[in-house]
Amino acid sequence: MALTTGAMAQDVSGEVSENDQDDSEPVIVVTAQKREQGLAEVPISIAAVDEATIIAAGADDAASVANLIPNFNVYEGFDRSEVAINVRGLTSSTSNPGIDPSVGFFVDGVYIARPAALTGKLTDISRFEVLRGPQGTLYGRNTSAGAVNIYTNEPSKDLETSFYASYGSYDLVDLRGRISGQLADGIGASVSGFYGRQDSFLNDEVTGDPIGESEDYGIRAKFVIEAAPNFELKLIGDYSNATTNASRLVEVFNKDQNDVAAVLQAAQTNPQLAGFVRAVRNVELPFSRDTGRGGPEADDLEQYGVSLEANWDIGRITLTSITAYRESEDFASVDPDFSAADLFLTSVRNEDEQFSQELRIANNESFGRFDFLLGLFYFDSSFETDTQTEFGVPLFGGFNAMMPPNPITTPQSANSVASVSTEAFAAFGQLSYEIIDDLTLTYGFRYNNETKDGVINQDPDPGVNAGSGIPFPLQFPTLLGLTDTVENEDWINMASLNYQISPNSNIYATYSEGLKAGGINASILLNANGLTFDKETSTSYEIGYRNVFDNGMRLNVAVFYTNFENLQVQTFDPTNPANIIVVNAGEAEVWGIEGDFFWPITDGLKLNLAAAYNNSQYIDTTFPGSQAAQIPQIPGVDLFLPAVNDVDGEALSRAPEVTISGGLQYDFALTGNLNASLRSDVVYTSSQNLDPILSPEAEIGAFTIVNLRAAISTSDDQWEFAVFARNLFDEDYYSQIIASPGAAGLIVDPEIATFFGVQGAPRVIGLEVRKAF
Repeated sequence: MALTTGAMAQDVSGEVSENDQDDSEPVIVVTAQKREQGLAEVPISIAAVDEATIIAAGADDAASVANLIPNFNVYEGFDRSEVAINVRGLTSSTSNPGIDPSVGFFVDGVYIARPAALTGKLTDISRFEVLRGPQGTLYGRNTSAGAVNIYTNEPSKDLETSFYASYGSYDLVDLRGRISGQLADGIGASVSGFYGRQDSFLNDEVTGDPIGESEDYGIRAKFVIEAAPNFELKLIGDYSNATTNASRLVEVFNKDQNDVAAVLQAAQTNPQLAGFVRAVRNVELPFSRDTGRGGPEADDLEQYGVSLEANWDIGRITLTSITAYRESEDFASVDPDFSAADLFLTSVRNEDEQFSQELRIANNESFGRFDFLLGLFYFDSSFETDTQTEFGVPLFGGFNAMMPPNPITTPQSANSVASVSTEAFAAFGQLSYEIIDDLTLTYGFRYNNETKDGVINQDPDPGVNAGSGIPFPLQFPTLLGLTDTVENEDWINMASLNYQISPNSNIYATYSEGLKAGGINASILLNANGLTFDKETSTSYEIGYRNVFDNGMRLNVAVFYTNFENLQVQTFDPTNPANIIVVNAGEAEVWGIEGDFFWPITDGLKLNLAAAYNNSQYIDTTFPGSQAAQIPQIPGVDLFLPAVNDVDGEALSRAPEVTISGGLQYDFALTGNLNASLRSDVVYTSSQNLDPILSPEAEIGAFTIVNLRAAISTSDDQWEFAVFARNLFDEDYYSQIIASPGAAGLIVDPEIATFFGVQGAPRVIGLEVRKAF
């Protein structure tokens, strides 16, 4: 099965049918509302991809699966801990660990607070679901824009093993394996693992060699124990490790060299004018994968976790318990001057642990016309982040000349160590009543109580210490033992009216609310006033229609409007980019339409199309920015001086107006023993701004990605050989652009980049082989 935004899971027989008049029609069963339901019972917009489509499309991570789903994107930032998830035009960047995502992330029912887990390989995946719109009642905290569910495969009834190997461009190596079966009567087990490595997409501008490489590996084990006919346990554990010895940053803009020369010329007669170098126009550099590096870089992520799920059927109700514990640690260091000079080095180390407990009770058979689900949720987590920006001695040359008694002779560091703990409790439920045949009213609720406590210790060296009196452009205060608490108590609602046209067709109208907790900034601070930020709330109205036709054709359409209050935005002062904090940006709204269409054209030929139109805008919101001006002392040169940028009516960052994706797959027999499959996927994304504060430098144009895959397999599905091409036409585009320290006017070399970015992956061509035993 290909893609359907209505729902995805399994086709089952009429025993699960909601319509006794048409028991012969298979009913699609989904679990998006934390229970098995027929597709036509679910009044929300769901996008999902099953394992077969993931394999056929050659999608090996969350970002590539996102290419198959409208109104959903996953962006990796400067390191593995910076993952931005976008649903319906709303994105939460994570450069500041103090901000939670707006899209909740769940693996086998377990909430994962830090979305860095999305950067790994997708192995042993049963299906990948995206729930669009606020999911506050059932999924709780940090789902103001939506939720992502990843489900792994269950152990098989018989012994099964499989192996996958791939080799491709940039010395790509991808190995995966799985073994599954029954250890004893009623005890199933599966173990899967992966190993991968690849050279950097970037080359050293001097030698032409790759600037580094990445390597990752991991393992997952699942045990399913049927302790009794009505009692089942699922024990799951996973571990993964990923390392990279070079960042993915490249130069995107630097200062206009002619204007820099004019400023420096004027400064010869008036030295005070030299400071205007920082205000000179930024000029875009040609797109290039050749770059320079100086200081040591790294991007390492280690994470592991364990969960235990218990399901106990007691007559007409089911009790469910999910207990989980996870830890992760990541370290990233970046050389943002892109040169061999000892100018800048930025590093961040994050350590995180979390414990969660969920209890649910739900009916597994209807009580007349009434269905219910009630639950409790507890969450406890803590993280510590150590952020450090180091400034090299050459940066202080001009300032040393003005203070000979106290020259700066060693690198100076601005650092911040933040420790934040979170404790949350929730009670939730969803109640449904069939008013008349096939017309169901549903009400959902959630009470949420959350507390965050934070401690900040910041002790910058004298050269960058605001209390030292040294006239260096970047200055930071000493903040020792700075503490604060953020408390939130909320009641969240959801209501829907759903009409079942047939077992797999319905029309619905839904009102839903979402919540994203307030938090504590875990970054280098310019003052104590920006330590905390308030919660973000959302309200959404949605009308949807879905239908599965007799010939297997599927159509899903949803129209929506969502309003966000106190929208949390990651921002910074462009004159001091080391200061990345989260603020509440006021109000925003997004409305649009999304849909998808699946058509089995003929035997073996399948087409899927998906599209989304989003109209997003900020309301009563301002960001730090700049405004062009000229001064008499430097005639003819536009200087972009600090100003407040009114973005009222502007589109949200990372919110393309139009996204379109399509896939065409043809399966056919070559011989009696061999089958073939050809698939092409195309993804179009319209223009967008990648910077949270909408810097004009971060505006990118539309781009289109084309992927191809051709495979030959044996008729018994034991062997498969394939070739693939990702980004076939080698489209150049950026996935991240933001200001660098060069934007602050630290111009030892005027060619230092003022904005840097992360490029999208280039064309990758490779071979695959799969073997099942």
